[in-house]
Amino acid sequence: MKLLLRTYFPLLLLLLFQFCISPDDVNKTIDDEEEEEEEEEEVVLEDPTDLPFTVNWSINKEGDEIGGSFSPFLHVGETNLYLYSPYSGKGIVSMNKNSQETNWTINKASIGVPYVMKTIGDHLWAMTYDINNPTVIKVDPSDGNVLFEKPSGTFPSGQVDGNWFGLRKRETSLYQVSLETGNDEIACEELVVDNIRNFLFKGEQLVLMVVRGGRNLLSINPNTCNENWEVLNYDEPNFGHLIYSSFAVDLGSSILSVSPNNFILRSPTTGVAEWKYPEGFNNNTLDLTHMLHLESKKSLIYHDNQSGKVVAFNWPSQSKTWESEIQNRDVGQLFLVKERLFLYTKNNFLYEINVENGQTISEREIKELYPFDTSIIPFAINRLEDYFGERYFRIYGDEIYYTTEQSLLVSARLD
Repeated sequence: MKLLLRTYFPLLLLLLFQFCISPDDVNKTIDDEEEEEEEEEEVVLEDPTDLPFTVNWSINKEGDEIGGSFSPFLHVGETNLYLYSPYSGKGIVSMNKNSQETNWTINKASIGVPYVMKTIGDHLWAMTYDINNPTVIKVDPSDGNVLFEKPSGTFPSGQVDGNWFGLRKRETSLYQVSLETGNDEIACEELVVDNIRNFLFKGEQLVLMVVRGGRNLLSINPNTCNENWEVLNYDEPNFGHLIYSSFAVDLGSSILSVSPNNFILRSPTTGVAEWKYPEGFNNNTLDLTHMLHLESKKSLIYHDNQSGKVVAFNWPSQSKTWESEIQNRDVGQLFLVKERLFLYTKNNFLYEINVENGQTISEREIKELYPFDTSIIPFAINRLEDYFGERYFRIYGDEIYYTTEQSLLVSARLD
């Protein structure tokens, strides 16, 4: 009898369990488990309903990142993004643009927060804090291998005939830097200045805003050290009195020299002022907060904080094309995406403006956006956007990146 119980008792229990549990219950249990798995895999995207963008993906903030006041640093490359978040503790992170998957991280005590980053050829260059003694690094972007670190090194800002030149932090000399080793040497030792504020690389010339007895605009060939021309501080007919925040960019047939209250077109061969707006030496009635160059229309588009309007100028004809209907003096960013013009204001409005006539295409109130960190000016100006800063929207072709209270980074495209 005991033998029979030991043999058949487990079988009786199994039959009893099957009798009590219906097939529907079994199916429901399986369905619930599948739903839980699906819920775990679901990624919650930023709500795109109040922006004219289609969100590809977003990275949610965690812990102290939510509502944090420190700004992330973002560099957008051709296929990858390079992100530094002050809260994550991950250091510099490379991620795939399409999948947002992490490629690699650089998290070394000797490499601090990046404040300049640039892709040169097949490598990534960065300048990282300490602000008074920064480290220049060169990285293989395929695997994150740091090829070298150069404390107090020279950041390569631009090239003339294949040779790269740049500055060291807190030094006034111009340096030539080897992209292979990072080694540098003083270029043009006879170039004695108190400060170098800005670079413009154009053909065989390097245009600098220098301080030597005044703030002058100087053009030299850094390979031969020959000076081409210099607009002196006291040269009133050529508007030589530059202020500390003046800078210059290349428009092709002209050099655009910009300060907060005027802009000047100059000859690249002589430095002579061809046209200034507003006209006159003391007629400085602008308060430029943002400026763009729409190359296809040869149009300079800027926001003037005195009038609150966005204005477009055709620079070859030196004529105003339009003024916007919008008036707003609390501007966060003026930006172009594939020749569509947008104005973002700090009171959380986004306007789209017609680039043909300045009329308002759309106006919408949006959620609060958080700013990015921006590059240090003297090492990084190549475009107007580099100076005025892509604080709220980083644009790369038709790609748009921004950050919010809940999301560390959002990737989007225009609708």
